[in-house]
Amino acid sequence: AGSGPEPGEWTGIRTTLRSRREGTFLAPSRSFLGWNPADSDWVELGGVVPERVVELIAAQLLDASRDLVSDLGRASSDWSRVFLDLGISDADRDALEADLQSLSGRLRDASPIVGGLQDMLSQVANAQSGVDSIHLVPLPGDLEDLARSIDIVVASAQRPGLPLRLQGLGSRSLAALMVFRALCEYRVGRDRGIRPHIVTLLEEPEAHLHPQGQAAVGRLIDDMPGQTVVATHSVAIVAGANPNAIRRMTPDVRGARVHSLTIEGAKKMAIFRRFVERPLGE
Repeated sequence: AGSGPEPGEWTGIRTTLRSRREGTFLAPSRSFLGWNPADSDWVELGGVVPERVVELIAAQLLDASRDLVSDLGRASSDWSRVFLDLGISDADRDALEADLQSLSGRLRDASPIVGGLQDMLSQVANAQSGVDSIHLVPLPGDLEDLARSIDIVVASAQRPGLPLRLQGLGSRSLAALMVFRALCEYRVGRDRGIRPHIVTLLEEPEAHLHPQGQAAVGRLIDDMPGQTVVATHSVAIVAGANPNAIRRMTPDVRGARVHSLTIEGAKKMAIFRRFVERPLGE
């Protein structure tokens, strides 16, 4: 409930999740909404929301357990999706992949261990019918496969570089957020005719971060493309947010109702700021 949608182009869609009898996953159903000024509420218009519409506003959840190190090896992760298309020309691709094959052969020839394994595997070809040859390939021959083995090294003037896997959980969580932001900017920047409206559901962005890091995450959220819905217990993030962007949720017979803060006037705003930003402002 409220004053209704702001002027301009908008589309209201309600997503309802129901439990499935045959499994633990939830079944979503979606319907278009219209605003009824008489009742100051949304009403369902009926009809099925096409999948192509959902893709333009699909939300992605980044839960509190996000960790870029665990994402590096998963083909379905944001990290891997960034490298689905490297944007390399065909001529450069042919030259680079030829260099990879050459370097792979040099490594095989230079290493007695790799060379010995190659000789042993060649004997399998002699003993197995239908197999002409077996080659040991030390390096990926495809650029996208090679890109998935990229590592991240964090360095400073006071210490040598360390791989991200040796960093703390806070750094790894923050890096996962930055990679997701890069993926969002790449997706929005692609020429798809109609640009998608990216919706990010972010759980506890302050996880494992010190107060200065939490403030930095707040700025990162502000710069995120599209719309970001954040669930947080961090005073640093709430204090840095626009009070008009803060929502309070209460139980309702339909599930929950979302309310904005009713802060009107500079005096009430100053009181709100003072209580939020004070020590133990939680």
